[in-house]
Amino acid sequence: MNISLTKDLEEYVSSQMQTGYYASASEVIREALRNQIKSYISRQLDECITLGRQQVEGGKVTIADDIYFDKAREYVKGKYMSNPA
Repeated sequence: MNISLTKDLEEYVSSQMQTGYYASASEVIREALRNQIKSYISRQLDECITLGRQQVEGGKVTIADDIYFDKAREYVKGKYMSNPA
């Protein structure tokens, strides 16, 4: 794969290589892409958390505690135990 960089980006890649931290331009680009992916995933997670908080605040969430599961078990028992197949 070949990619084209602007002069500014080429200079940045070169300056990163000159630090000695990277052995090649490919390493600089790979690191930049990894950071971009991490940032994207972080933004997605933040959006999911925000949505979840909005749903909690709006009362659109059911708390699945022991009482919830006890009621669910009783419902299932009542529905399927009283009507054998």
